[in-house]
Amino acid sequence: MLRDWRDQPKPDLKGVKNWVQYYGPYGQPTVVDQINQFDMAVIGWYDSRFKIPSEPIVVYYLAAMELSEAHRAHHPWFVGYGDFSQYRIMSNPHYAGTWIMDVRKAGWRDHLLDIAIPATLDQAKSADHRQGVGLLLDTFGDIDLFNLNEQAYLWGAEDLIRSIHERYPNVPIILNEPPVELVEMVHQYIAGVVLEQFMADMHTGELFTQPRSDWGSAKLQRLIQLHDSLPQDQRFSIFTIYMVKDNDPGKLEFCIAKSKQYGFVPTVTPFSDLGGRYQAVPSGYKSILSKYP
Repeated sequence: MLRDWRDQPKPDLKGVKNWVQYYGPYGQPTVVDQINQFDMAVIGWYDSRFKIPSEPIVVYYLAAMELSEAHRAHHPWFVGYGDFSQYRIMSNPHYAGTWIMDVRKAGWRDHLLDIAIPATLDQAKSADHRQGVGLLLDTFGDIDLFNLNEQAYLWGAEDLIRSIHERYPNVPIILNEPPVELVEMVHQYIAGVVLEQFMADMHTGELFTQPRSDWGSAKLQRLIQLHDSLPQDQRFSIFTIYMVKDNDPGKLEFCIAKSKQYGFVPTVTPFSDLGGRYQAVPSGYKSILSKYP
């Protein structure tokens, strides 16, 4: 009998040495076998017709501040619950048909907490996740991206993350590209942070001369200082993910080495159109990583 995720021992992400981010579908016969070779896998765009990886810690993706009609085929947690117009801030100019959602609104936070998260993690019921499951919360970066700089947005995000931790204490939470101010507010509730393109440009795939030169070295230093100031047993993990021009092995190795130098846990994703960047498992990554224990 498969164990319900609500009853799992909380997975410890501190032991993760390699990981992959893959947004399915899982129709290719070898994909699950490939993903099973990693310590942790972040998966999204789940398709219930196919097998789910069982060997890694499996972390399920959830957009906390965005909603899209395109998600309906994959995420039943908002089908039949109305149009959510009372929670919309604006349309996302970067992704047609996607709305930026207002995390300040208690109704939106409650829907995520009561409906969206259980529906997302209940996907694990059809799989034997031997190492347990976690939750990756994305799109808090919209607070910075769209200049939603009111303190109320950060307070709303903090309330949501704290409530998830209290309601589901055995589920590790990872934040993807959060504002550093938010990490400072919620570090005691989270298990990890993902930095995309730590040493390479998101859109061109070209290398930076300094880490996160597009993000600001001051913010990066704040994140590192916060991490290092915490007792060892209270530190969150910092994960990085890279897409480099033409999947160049030398550039990938440079990025991986830089992340390891900082004590971060890197991965890579094949270079493609942005919407397809998580549609394949990277080849050659494990051989590069093996050079940097």
